[in-house]
Amino acid sequence: MKVNEAVLELIKDRLREIAERLRELKSRIQYFERKHAMSSREFLRRYRSGELGDDQDFMEWEACLTLVEELDREREALRGALE
Repeated sequence: MKVNEAVLELIKDRLREIAERLRELKSRIQYFERKHAMSSREFLRRYRSGELGDDQDFMEWEACLTLVEELDREREALRGALE
């Protein structure tokens, strides 16, 4: 296997890992949206304004949303490298 092929395989593997992690995170986010009867957009607005407090669920929800954003950026960068 050439170096370029090895790098491409590593990128593809990472893209698969990201896709799986995104599925897990989005499932968890949907759980929080149902449990607290609000969209993630509404949650972030209220959480960041201090309206909701520091409940463990809220901290985890915010962390999940942040990770989704980071993984989305990484995925787009890696997809760009494949083009």
